[in-house]
Amino acid sequence: MIIAWQLGLLFFGFFLLIKGADFLIKGASALAKGAHISEITIGLTIVSLGTSMPEIVVNILASSQGHSTMVFANVIGANIFNLFVILGIVGLIYPVTLRSQTVWKEIPILIVTTLLVFILTNDILILERDTNGLDKLDALFLILAYLLFMWYVFTNFRTSGKKRLVKFEVKSFSVKKIWLFIVGGSIATSFGGQLVVEKAIWITEYFSISQRLISLTVLATFTSLPELTTSVIAILRRNSDLAVGNIIGSSMFNFLLVLGLSSIFNDLPYTKGLNFDLNFFLFGVILLFLSMFTGKTKKLQRWEGFIFLIFFVAYLYFVFIRM
Repeated sequence: MIIAWQLGLLFFGFFLLIKGADFLIKGASALAKGAHISEITIGLTIVSLGTSMPEIVVNILASSQGHSTMVFANVIGANIFNLFVILGIVGLIYPVTLRSQTVWKEIPILIVTTLLVFILTNDILILERDTNGLDKLDALFLILAYLLFMWYVFTNFRTSGKKRLVKFEVKSFSVKKIWLFIVGGSIATSFGGQLVVEKAIWITEYFSISQRLISLTVLATFTSLPELTTSVIAILRRNSDLAVGNIIGSSMFNFLLVLGLSSIFNDLPYTKGLNFDLNFFLFGVILLFLSMFTGKTKKLQRWEGFIFLIFFVAYLYFVFIRM
């Protein structure tokens, strides 16, 4: 009975996280539209931030409570889920065609970013220090890198945004409803995030399992549900650009801004055992790049999407047996 109650609270926390983030997106987007901010700018900032809100809330709370392993495992696990599961599902639904810019610029940028995270977290290996982890200087560097990435995104949309046909429809609401969405969404995400962290820790202690396991699997999966929904809807509308861009953008967001914000106030010790998971993600990004040159150029075929899902199942098997 106690276990069922704790699990119920955990999933209720996930529900509040995801629904609260949705309310925040609606309220903040309507507020920005009222200030005459373009919909494309809203989509690139508020909407992208909102879909990653579950990761932000959970990881900042986990960091503030000293659970650094949960932070790193959730970020890396969420990115692995984005790449192998979401991209795999999207590829199965409809063959994904990528633009030259995505293949030659955005995927390589993600590869470099992954290597950057590896270098910054492996201080013992790279700098011969006594401990691994992210400190405040690393945090500032990651946040700066994210701002540079956003500059690249905005510059790209100013020059080729119309050609990419990415549209974000923003609804208008009354001022009262806007603030109801914003305040209610903020309360829901905060309370939901606290529930998720508390109950996840309780479950790891009760079942004597590692925080790394539950963060790489359960937390990563549920905090990535907004990205899954966005990409599936995009591919059903035959918008491959938005479907893949959402995956790459979310992964960049998690590595740079989420880890940066999580380590800006508290240093985050890093467990080198997570190098396998980080390298697995890097392998996936390189695999995505190489898949653009098999069969039809710059296209992810259905069988390739299926391969990504198979790799994820194999990864999960390894995660469980090594724990």
